Amino acid sequence: MATTLLDKHIPELAAKYLRLFPVCLYRRKVLLMTCCCCFLLLSTSTLLYYRQIHQLSPLFNTRAVSWMKDESEVVKVCAPRSNIAFLKNHKCASSAIQNILFRYAEQHDLQPALPDHSNYFGGGLRTFRSEFYTGSPWAKLGVNIFAIHTKWNHDEVAKIMPNNTVYVTIIREPTSLFTSLFSYSLFQKRTGLTADEYILQTPVEGKRLLGWLGFNQMTWDLGMIKEDMNNLTKVARMVREASDRFDLVMVAERMEESLVLLAHLMCWPLSDVIVPKLNARSDKYHFNMSQEILKVLQEKQAPDHLVYDHFQRRFDSLVDAFGRERMAQEVSKLRNLTKDLMTKCKMNKKPSTELRGIYKPWSNQIEGYTAGNTTDKRCQRIANTELPSSGTSGTNNTKKSWQDSASPTTSGCTPLT
Repeated sequence: MATTLLDKHIPELAAKYLRLFPVCLYRRKVLLMTCCCCFLLLSTSTLLYYRQIHQLSPLFNTRAVSWMKDESEVVKVCAPRSNIAFLKNHKCASSAIQNILFRYAEQHDLQPALPDHSNYFGGGLRTFRSEFYTGSPWAKLGVNIFAIHTKWNHDEVAKIMPNNTVYVTIIREPTSLFTSLFSYSLFQKRTGLTADEYILQTPVEGKRLLGWLGFNQMTWDLGMIKEDMNNLTKVARMVREASDRFDLVMVAERMEESLVLLAHLMCWPLSDVIVPKLNARSDKYHFNMSQEILKVLQEKQAPDHLVYDHFQRRFDSLVDAFGRERMAQEVSKLRNLTKDLMTKCKMNKKPSTELRGIYKPWSNQIEGYTAGNTTDKRCQRIANTELPSSGTSGTNNTKKSWQDSASPTTSGCTPLT
């Protein structure tokens, strides 16, 4: 389109220009050719520009264009970002991302958004509202990092975050998410139903465990109300809105690639996104289901499959744009850095029953780590389970606002995350 419009006007613009300056025929020809070449270059550049923007717009926020640069160029065009809001989806390896963000906050003296009690904003039931934070004793300090469980409301989260905030979240394959949630959150003990019975007997729009846990957990966490959970038209609309608003949607099954993209989006070194696999279930707590039950579960989780399929395709496109070979090199670097740090910290994986203190996960089904290196604070932070990490992050950065009042209990929490 740009080329057509520009080419149409080249002759008359050139003729108008030449009439103003009577010169010899030879010079006119040279000048005409020069004008034509200039307009051709301009039109080609314009076309390529709009084509590039059109190709990038479904995938990249303009803030993320630097991802396509090589490492030397990135240094020139980006500076570390400190404002980030993370939708912490249940059972999507989100505790690992939270660990990274809280460590970064502590290292750079940034302010995390923390509730005045528990480890949820809204208790898991209520959609986030800005008052959940602005009413807390440390709200006066502002917010740099949001990484606490909540039922998402983008507009309300944006009210408490700086204008240049980066928005990210993470997804997981819906069937593995549900089985993990069912086991970790003690569905059978709380409902009296086996996994097969729960899948067959519980309607999608039915009562959720504790009011907020059940089928299509990602769709719920993204903010969908219970009455619309099985309305695929409304779910598709929500997915489109989320795709426009989140700068990066990571994929739990592709964690290393996700961490590389997160590091480049935030302009952080790879060493800042090192994290072990946190809140992972021991093998003995995994369970299988028949093909018949699996089919029923997949049908009931159609909304979550819609969410996952869309953002997994988007993730593939991001990796393509980043460069597959370049991604492989970055993943290799991250693995080496992780291996070196795990060795330096003397990290040991153990079942929850053998862990104590800051290393102890809430659930006995979960494996955790101990850090034999007790002199390096970073080692302790990396090995922290989710809940102590939430509490300690708030302790250092918010003490100014509530030191003269009663200290809220930021680490006491609802034990289902």
